[in-house]
Amino acid sequence: MDRPIDAFILFNDRETAVVPAVDALERRGVTTHFAPRDIEPGQNLAEIEERELNEARTVVVFLGTQGWGPSHQLFAQQAHKSGKRTIPVLIGNPPDRDLDAADSLFRRVMYVDLRESTPSALDRLAQAILGERGEAQGPPPQR
Repeated sequence: MDRPIDAFILFNDRETAVVPAVDALERRGVTTHFAPRDIEPGQNLAEIEERELNEARTVVVFLGTQGWGPSHQLFAQQAHKSGKRTIPVLIGNPPDRDLDAADSLFRRVMYVDLRESTPSALDRLAQAILGERGEAQGPPPQR
């Protein structure tokens, strides 16, 4: 890839809302690392995830009704400790204890609310990821 990955996607693989959100981000010009799509069978999962996490400009942490997944929370804490820019995204209503986990990420950092995945919420997330790059592309204007 010519440029660094904009967003490393962290999620619990039991959450179904993540795939459409990642697809929507890609359509808005955000490059992502999304393990189910980017890691081939037989590749070393931990090695690739570690490398991509370190190289990505931003870490996007999705949290929904399924709560934290096994490596999901670990990677979120690792990103926070390394000082990596982290954007929390709420895609459901997790138990309160999960909002307190991972250094209380969802309590102390402004999250993007995608519980209702609207074009404007997805635009906001894309803009937050791209930051100063500012290349997010929303839907064409309505006439």
